[in-house]
Amino acid sequence: MKKYVIGIDLGGTKICVGACGRDRKLLWLTHTDTEAKEGREHVLNNILKAVSICLESARLSIKDIGSVGIGVPGPVNYSKGVLIEH
Repeated sequence: MKKYVIGIDLGGTKICVGACGRDRKLLWLTHTDTEAKEGREHVLNNILKAVSICLESARLSIKDIGSVGIGVPGPVNYSKGVLIEH
């Protein structure tokens, strides 16, 4: 079983990414601006950059990660896997 998890908090203005062990001990936490006005692809790239920074700083690789959780602002269409825009 892989020992580490990534948590992502996608907010209206900030993205917060943390890496922790299954023991819930936080290994690293990083923040970056969401920059939502730049469009969804830009936001996705910011999320990926933050995850990459978090992994590198915690000295982990993607192969160490067993699961990822993400919190998003607003409703989600789970069957389609998309955020519902207002």
